[in-house]
Amino acid sequence: MRFKLGDEDPMHAHAEEEIYRIDMGEATLMTDDESVEVEPGDVVHLRPGTDHQFTDFEGEFVVTVMYAPAEGSQAT
Repeated sequence: MRFKLGDEDPMHAHAEEEIYRIDMGEATLMTDDESVEVEPGDVVHLRPGTDHQFTDFEGEFVVTVMYAPAEGSQAT
């Protein structure tokens, strides 16, 4: 995923496990329970159904996201 300054990532959730690896830039990852600053090299795990969004992009923000099982396979 790639975000640029001014992009928005609305609060949302997925039915699958998610793992984010931060590749470039800095941002804040917000969930219902916490707000965490992330930077290159960080790895974040989210359980299924966790509402989340990235905010406060510092320039270009690039993450690799992995879903387990595949994204959309658990949709109801």
